[in-house]
Amino acid sequence: MLDVQYTRNAPRNITGTVHDGGNEPLRGAVVQVEQEGTMTIQSYVTDERGTYRIRNLSSTMDYQVWATFRGHHSKHFEISKFDKQADREIPLVIDLTKD
Repeated sequence: MLDVQYTRNAPRNITGTVHDGGNEPLRGAVVQVEQEGTMTIQSYVTDERGTYRIRNLSSTMDYQVWATFRGHHSKHFEISKFDKQADREIPLVIDLTKD
């Protein structure tokens, strides 16, 4: 029997794509990650395909992830320190028709 243990201090990675309501990728959208507790925010800009990649997040902290584009924003997604998934894909949708 193979004994695989979860390493609590292993870094986590998040990838995803930012789209508008019509499923078109948003190049230049800003993806923000807030570390709860310290309220430190890191920002990442999406590439020409609307994709983003965030690496080496602490597995012992909670995070909020969202995107903004030209004054509009997506829903906030929570990543819990209790989530054992090392790598996550989080698609973010920004409805550009709402004011």
